[in-house]
Amino acid sequence: MAKKKVFLSLPMKDHDNEWISNEIESMKKHLADGEEAVVNYCSLLSSEPSRLYNLGEAIKKLGDCDAILMHPLWRNAHGCNVEWTVAKEYGIPVRYIV
Repeated sequence: MAKKKVFLSLPMKDHDNEWISNEIESMKKHLADGEEAVVNYCSLLSSEPSRLYNLGEAIKKLGDCDAILMHPLWRNAHGCNVEWTVAKEYGIPVRYIV
């Protein structure tokens, strides 16, 4: 049986790679057996693409997921808010870390 894909939505702007990597690992602890994390890594790979480009790439990945898991600081990040809105509008189940 294929694993369920869960998109991890977390703030990346103004955070370094170490913080982002640590937060991703922390969020993975909230996944159930049979679930795999999907993260938009393009922000980590290069500072060349624009933030809007990176957000578009994130939405593409979100479209292939079965659910989205929101980081506790998601409300403070524009990209996370857009990802949340897309998930709500397109019926992708939303889960929250509190």
